[in-house]
Amino acid sequence: MGLDNGLLIKGKTEKGRAFLEKSFSANKDDYYYDTDDKNTPVYEFAYYRKCFNMRDRMFQYGLLEDCGDKILSIKDLETMRNEVLKYFLNEDNWVIGNSFSNGSIWEWEEMIGVIGENISDISRLLRYIESDDITDADLEIWTYDSY
Repeated sequence: MGLDNGLLIKGKTEKGRAFLEKSFSANKDDYYYDTDDKNTPVYEFAYYRKCFNMRDRMFQYGLLEDCGDKILSIKDLETMRNEVLKYFLNEDNWVIGNSFSNGSIWEWEEMIGVIGENISDISRLLRYIESDDITDADLEIWTYDSY
């Protein structure tokens, strides 16, 4: 049995779709890209495998639904960055081990680069959202949980 969690985003309006195309086009290879059933581009800009510790923290802040998708707001991205990701910058907060509750199969040293990159990606996206006057009406952001 596996565990996968991540953050996905797509445009709900033409403005939102154009914004994401502009925001992700320069680094499209860095993000998983697919389309939904209406051929709308969907970008995955965070992915965690077997990180029960991160999953648990996401639950604590209401950012994840058990075994499903959870719609987020733009404000929730700030919570993800500030309360989940930044928390794990501290090595003392990382628990190693496949405990199915709060551990990870990955060493902190293996994940710190991913965490830092996710913080940077979310921060950049939030700056773009603010400067382009994008709202929750323009975007659909969600987390998923495969457990």
